[in-house]
Amino acid sequence: MLTKGQLHLIFHNNYNQGDILMIFAIIVWTIYSIIGRKTKNIPPIAATSVSVIFALIMLLPMIAVNGSDFNLNLSHQALIGILYMGMFPSVCSFIFWNISLRHIDASKAGIYLNLITVFTAIIGLILGKSISVVQVVGGVLVFMGVYLTSMKVKARKGKVEQIPGETFKI
Repeated sequence: MLTKGQLHLIFHNNYNQGDILMIFAIIVWTIYSIIGRKTKNIPPIAATSVSVIFALIMLLPMIAVNGSDFNLNLSHQALIGILYMGMFPSVCSFIFWNISLRHIDASKAGIYLNLITVFTAIIGLILGKSISVVQVVGGVLVFMGVYLTSMKVKARKGKVEQIPGETFKI
């Protein structure tokens, strides 16, 4: 996407800080998923707890450098929102991810991560935000890609694979 299909331009682009952070996040998530797959004998809640503690330790220097301005005067609604975000999209999603890695490869589970942006847009629509035609087309393409990719995975596990002119049992 960044190089418009011309891989040789990867080192000649001017990347902004967000691009670099996203590339770093993808690398870290890949490492996390590989490690998570190899820790089948550790309960998912324990693996999630260790990763949270590790993340807190990694973030402490950032707090020390940048400082923090905590406003403990939160409204009831803000407190509920913070607790909700801490519990469901954070803790529960990591636990479910770690559980899924015990049953399928990270590459297969990762296919469904593409749906995050689509569901975010759908939730925004439900909450009254507008969605452009480009976003709808992109969402449809993401659903088609996830569907086709998951069908491809299921076809590999199926009984018969069709190759032009021949039929093989798998």
